[in-house]
Amino acid sequence: MNQITKDQKQKIFLSSLLMIGLVYCYFNFLLDPLTKQDRVHRSQIETLEGKLAKAKTAVKRSKSVQDQAQSAEETLAQVGDMIPDGAPIAWFPPRIRAFFDRHALKGASVRPGTLDAAPDPAMHNFRNADWSIDLPQAGIIPLGIALAGLENEEKLLEITHLQISTLAESPEKQHVSMNVATLIK
Repeated sequence: MNQITKDQKQKIFLSSLLMIGLVYCYFNFLLDPLTKQDRVHRSQIETLEGKLAKAKTAVKRSKSVQDQAQSAEETLAQVGDMIPDGAPIAWFPPRIRAFFDRHALKGASVRPGTLDAAPDPAMHNFRNADWSIDLPQAGIIPLGIALAGLENEEKLLEITHLQISTLAESPEKQHVSMNVATLIK
């Protein structure tokens, strides 16, 4: 039958060596560098994905801050619209006297107090004004109704101090003195 000659054995052996060398070169010189590059690129992709996620978070935060700023500007504009133009001494006392007159509490006197910066730095266009209000004679029920309506009608006004004392000559009437704070331009 067919016998493999010495020459054919050498060819098979050399072919096997060449094949082993080719496989070795493929894995060491082609596949290994590709694998290393793949690992490097994957780590770079992971790093960039992390940076991208941080950037998306920063964009969302920036958008949120912009929305809040727009909302704050709208609020400041609304507050500015609630405050009449002109010197507060010209519009605040008549406004408060008219309010108490509507509630049948006559004779209210309003005096200016201190003038401070607004409590919030974002409201740098506004100032906080304190006022003293005296009601010489007030019935307790009309007074309660008026006080409940005062902070509801005057949305920028806050009662900071309230003192009610009875009058010796007419116990059904009380003397009321209060301090209020309001925003002014």
